[in-house]
Amino acid sequence: MLAILGIIFACCSLLVLPIVFGPLAVVFGVIAALKGELVPGIVAIVLGVLLAVLSYLLSALILLGML
Repeated sequence: MLAILGIIFACCSLLVLPIVFGPLAVVFGVIAALKGELVPGIVAIVLGVLLAVLSYLLSALILLGML
């Protein structure tokens, strides 16, 4: 359950407030992994980091007029 919430937060970080939802996805992924949901927890951690960074990069490209 926590891993699914982490994955949802990771997806939200791509669209809205990556500085908030990216770390939330990582935190929920770590908690899920510690509670026994290892694979979904790791997926939430990886997606949280990757999608937050992708959101930052897309925002920078849009602001610089390169996209």
